[in-house]
Amino acid sequence: PADLPAEKAPLPSTSEITAPPVKGSVRAAVHQHIGKREDQQDSYVCTDPAVYGARGVLAAVADGMGGLSNGDKVSQKIVYTMLGFSNTLRQGQMDGVLPQMVKGTADVVNRMLGSDGLYKSGSTLMAVLVRGDRFHWIAVGDSHIYLFRDGQLIQLNQEHNRGQDLLRRAIAGELTFDEVRADPKKSGLTSFIGMGELKYVEKSLQSIPLQAGDRIVLMTDGVFNALSDAEIAT
Repeated sequence: PADLPAEKAPLPSTSEITAPPVKGSVRAAVHQHIGKREDQQDSYVCTDPAVYGARGVLAAVADGMGGLSNGDKVSQKIVYTMLGFSNTLRQGQMDGVLPQMVKGTADVVNRMLGSDGLYKSGSTLMAVLVRGDRFHWIAVGDSHIYLFRDGQLIQLNQEHNRGQDLLRRAIAGELTFDEVRADPKKSGLTSFIGMGELKYVEKSLQSIPLQAGDRIVLMTDGVFNALSDAEIAT
């Protein structure tokens, strides 16, 4: 709906949140640029490692769907809701946390939109929870989560779009790969916050160990559609 309230002022394009450079510490930084669009559809939250380190550092990015109305307001609602959930975390709580956060966030957005607003506004969501030397991740939509280790960029999640569904059908022999490549709607999302019940939610099944020097990168399609993996790694 057009009268959804805005929930925050415009974010700076770049900011950095750092923890003391001691063994086992986590550093965090964010960068956001509006590009050629008139409105910023992306929203993010990254909790301060110096404050949240014991409970778990949460990073979440929501990419409002530009093809639908009020994607910016939905993405803002998502990150504020995720932040609210992170404030209730108990020290040491980690396993199963992100799926509960995403389900709760989807419910909040669905109620905000109402039954008439579902599929008319929406956003992707990806999130990582880091505690100590381990992390969990979760993703809905077509944004990417990477682990950058030893100079290698490793994508952890798959995109939830029509193209991936068609690709699975092609592998099963139901379509040709040329038909998949030629499909004009292959980039359309098949799962996103704001659609009601989520079709796909992809997540880590167990916590992933981190090594010194690892980087976890949450990235919207505005970056990886413009840069190659080699450029991103550099």
